[in-house]
Amino acid sequence: MTVARADVLTHTAVKVTGVNQKAHSFTVRWADHAKSTHTHGTQNYYGESRETTFKTNDKTTYWVGSNKGSWASVTKGVRVNVTAHSEGSDQMADKFQIVSGS
Repeated sequence: MTVARADVLTHTAVKVTGVNQKAHSFTVRWADHAKSTHTHGTQNYYGESRETTFKTNDKTTYWVGSNKGSWASVTKGVRVNVTAHSEGSDQMADKFQIVSGS
């Protein structure tokens, strides 16, 4: 049996606005017609700008399109899909995927 976690969050086609190499974290910003999808429903944010910082760990996977990537793939300016979960007040990235055409 698979149980969906209520705290899993997916951000689609968001822009990386900052990278902290020492902390292995990155910040994304989204605006206008970006969509944020929760496992228990969908929330659409229109006409607003939001920013979130994600931490990574040894369980985070990195993708460049459909190819395997690495922490080195996390660069400022790319558009990404991020799947994450909450750990206390932190957002932990589970999957970092650069969107094709970034």
